Amino acid sequence: MNKKKSNKIVSCLRKANGQTTTCPKDTADLLVESFDSVFTLREEALNENCVLENMAEQINEFTVGNEEGVQQLNSLNIYKAAGPDSLHPVTIKTLAENENFVIAVTVLFQAVASTCCIPNSWKRAVVTALHKKGPLNDACSYRPISLTCILP
Repeated sequence: MNKKKSNKIVSCLRKANGQTTTCPKDTADLLVESFDSVFTLREEALNENCVLENMAEQINEFTVGNEEGVQQLNSLNIYKAAGPDSLHPVTIKTLAENENFVIAVTVLFQAVASTCCIPNSWKRAVVTALHKKGPLNDACSYRPISLTCILP
């Protein structure tokens, strides 16, 4: 499928009663309802504070050196979209050449590992609807795509 064609904004969807959505909020609500009907929350989901209590022992053994950090940053896919942090992989890959940036990222991941707590910003995602197949005005013809932060 041509990526240019799939970038269209979902405008009007058909409701169960046959009427069409008239504003972006109605369209978004209908998509949320559709996505919610097919996706369920897993039992092992992280608790509200996003603390990884049951993995603390394994995470405390986690270490990342600057060399591994540079390698991971350089392996980012530059064709991925930016997430809620608005950081594009090209930007991060370019910053990977800066030793201070690499040190800061390494310290960040070590702090996450030592506290066993994931930052709130890493839990956020921008969810967009991608047409899979079927009528363009049917909410069931779309699937959600989650754009998450690039760093974690």
